[in-house]
Amino acid sequence: MFPVLVMTSHVTMKILSECESGLCPKLFRKLLLFSGNDYMGLSSHPTVAEAATKVAQDYGMGTRGSALICGYTTYHRLLESCLAESKNKEDCLLCPTGFSANMAFMTVVGYVGSLSAVNETDCQDGVAIFSDALNHASIIDGIWLAERQGCVQVFIYRHCDMFHLNGLLLNCMMKKKVVVTDSLFSMDGDLAPMVQLSKLRKKHGFLLVVDDAHGTLVYGKNGGGVPEEFGCANDVDICIGTLSKAVGCHGGFIACSKRWKQLIQSRGRAFIFSTSTPVPIIAAAHAAVTVAKKETWRRKAIWNQVQEFRTLTGIPITSHIISLIVGSEEQALKASRVKQAHAEMWLSYNSNQAPHLTYAGYGSLLVQHTPKMILGNSPLHYPNA
Repeated sequence: MFPVLVMTSHVTMKILSECESGLCPKLFRKLLLFSGNDYMGLSSHPTVAEAATKVAQDYGMGTRGSALICGYTTYHRLLESCLAESKNKEDCLLCPTGFSANMAFMTVVGYVGSLSAVNETDCQDGVAIFSDALNHASIIDGIWLAERQGCVQVFIYRHCDMFHLNGLLLNCMMKKKVVVTDSLFSMDGDLAPMVQLSKLRKKHGFLLVVDDAHGTLVYGKNGGGVPEEFGCANDVDICIGTLSKAVGCHGGFIACSKRWKQLIQSRGRAFIFSTSTPVPIIAAAHAAVTVAKKETWRRKAIWNQVQEFRTLTGIPITSHIISLIVGSEEQALKASRVKQAHAEMWLSYNSNQAPHLTYAGYGSLLVQHTPKMILGNSPLHYPNA
């Protein structure tokens, strides 16, 4: 474990998991982490640490430029190939973060739509984007930028409502259609209806884009994510992901065809104008993906945690992400403080982050959690919340 600086809306609290240093002992406390994203426990795996250390010693830290100038190395290519194979795609493009990956792709969609405006053609030749109402902020911001480029229409369908989506698709006269969704919604813990989306794709012929940030490595027989879990990997045209969740490192990626990769490389500004991810981090991420493929027990352990949590608490969660509606802002903050007082780290979040919820408690199950930790730190122990 390592020092963590926890930022909340009202207080900054320093937390040190191991207090042997003796520095200001009253300010440091040991907490059980139930709000992290290192689902597979790979961030501290010896193989991952060794890979990063070796490359840092050999080549230093910085990549010294953007990917299109001098920041693209053999290590980057190896990781791209590994991720493309995992996602069952022809190729893959690494981005600095998962946020920038969504931004880069959506601005390219906007560029495709803008070609109609430049050629002064009917905007029916533009692009229609259909987005789930609860998609991640990076998708929302990317769509906003795409919309500003002209000849792009945006339709928001009700959360996971395929009847509503089908109706919007039927009534849309635009030829080019893109449907974008999270695979596993980070603020709710529920899954996109992948099978129904695949059926609608066959019916309407749209481009299906899935952000598999929270599903990569965790879902699927081979860790290919939510699309693999539901046998829909071939129906997903673009799969966007992150290296900062189950991979335990940092960065983002877009798994796609070679043609889409070339287009994003030439028009995706969030990719073009960003410094490439440092080589040690890339080497660590490649090692983490390799370890996850070999140590399949890690993925199984997470699902054992989910089942254990359901059994011990009676809360019918469907994934390793736990979202509990608490009520008012005051109740949510009180619940969070109570958990910290009991040496437990859960987060509360407000309507700015998830407008459809009032105020909620957020947590996640990690491979390192034990039944004793889960039972002793159940959110059912929130008093009066």
